[in-house]
Amino acid sequence: MKRLSYILLFVFISGTTWGQNIKDALNLSDYRIQGTARSAAMGNAFGALGGDFTSASINPAGIGVFRSSEFEFTLTQGSTDMDANYLDNKSTASRSWMNMPNMGYVVTFKSNSPSVVSFNIGLGYNRMKDFNTREIIRGNNANSSMLDDFVDNANKNVWSNYYEELAWKTGVLAYDTISGKYWNDLNDGGYGQSQRKSIIRKGNINEYIFSMAANFNHRFYLGATIGIQDVYFKESTNFNEDDSNNNIAVFNSYDFRTYQKTTGSGINFKIGAI
Repeated sequence: MKRLSYILLFVFISGTTWGQNIKDALNLSDYRIQGTARSAAMGNAFGALGGDFTSASINPAGIGVFRSSEFEFTLTQGSTDMDANYLDNKSTASRSWMNMPNMGYVVTFKSNSPSVVSFNIGLGYNRMKDFNTREIIRGNNANSSMLDDFVDNANKNVWSNYYEELAWKTGVLAYDTISGKYWNDLNDGGYGQSQRKSIIRKGNINEYIFSMAANFNHRFYLGATIGIQDVYFKESTNFNEDDSNNNIAVFNSYDFRTYQKTTGSGINFKIGAI
């Protein structure tokens, strides 16, 4: 009886949790380390070379290659260009930024041991990914609409407060009391509207690093890193459908905006050898 009571207790106090979807998991796990200018020029191929602070995020044994103490930082100026072709309409969107993707300090301690040349400690951070992009997609004389999805879902009794409910409350989703079906003005008017979608993404993933490594007779290097990763991602979208030529009765235009902000942090441990 007591066991049954515990089971019922857990059932009644259970709740709902939300995790990542597939897009979030891919977006946050696809690292593109920026690091130092030297590392970028070598395609970040410092896992086996070392002697560069970027290696602390790839193979911490690379910190052991430093022969003397060193402070380094990197400034970058970047830009992205996104091309789109929709309904035979080409569009280009660009975004520029300046940031500091790397800063680190490595301290070298010489050793009196005949087999160990030095012990090195590294502190700093490396940027693991930059999210800054901008996209614009547009076209004219569309033969479908996003409202068609709202109508289809509503008629299938699949109702979302963030989609169908918004469309219903703003009047772009209508209901026919005779047929008992939902409909929209664009479908009823034969389409032909213009469409435009803009997407702006901001943010980055940084890894704050504490590394230790040892140099054994300039032949073998062993190191370990404790990394704290910090995630900040923000995406804003605006989708617009507009009948600027007045081809569709009743309908003029509407905007559908979405906003996503993701933040988080985590800790990892790496060990490596050269």
